[in-house]
Amino acid sequence: MKTLSIVTLWWNHLDLLPDYEKVIDASCANEVIIIDNGSEPPFECDAFKVIRNTTNRGFSRACNQGLRAATSDVVLFLNNDIKPTTDRNWGEELLDKIGQGILVGAQMRSDAHTAVDGILISYIDGWCLAGMKDDLIELGGWDESYLEPSYYGDNDLCFRATEKGFGLMRVDLPIHHMGNTTSKIFDLNKVRVANYAKFAASVRKARRNK
Repeated sequence: MKTLSIVTLWWNHLDLLPDYEKVIDASCANEVIIIDNGSEPPFECDAFKVIRNTTNRGFSRACNQGLRAATSDVVLFLNNDIKPTTDRNWGEELLDKIGQGILVGAQMRSDAHTAVDGILISYIDGWCLAGMKDDLIELGGWDESYLEPSYYGDNDLCFRATEKGFGLMRVDLPIHHMGNTTSKIFDLNKVRVANYAKFAASVRKARRNK
């Protein structure tokens, strides 16, 4: 029986905790690791393992921090800005789909923003993305060189996975992503442009090397 660690980053927004806890209650997770990225006041919840950063280390670095700390077979990166759509238990359903060489998540995307030279590149949206811990470590985790808030980090992780022969799979989970915690401290247009250029360069390099 596979075990599940959930890794969630937290920066302020403690008002999201009640809905988040409802989602977690239906997960059958063996552990929940909260990476507190310098919240003020600090994040506190006795039910979860909390790793406190004194400053905001950003999405990719904190995800990798949680990945290293996880003790289960499977690691799920799950945003905090979520709420349940039903009270259905979903953890075993997720674990049933996961095995070596596959990444699983709640939302598969191949929008126009994924295209490189006119070719759409499917990926699992990073707000809910899971894989075997050993696989994620082998892939190198999240690329910390992307500008925060790490737009295209999930594209990059999934692309590297598929280049190694991994499969990507969507699982219909009873979780709604609200998408409302992106910080206003970033120049988001600048981040998107710079991170897309980096992602596209990686894709083109991989294509040239085939």
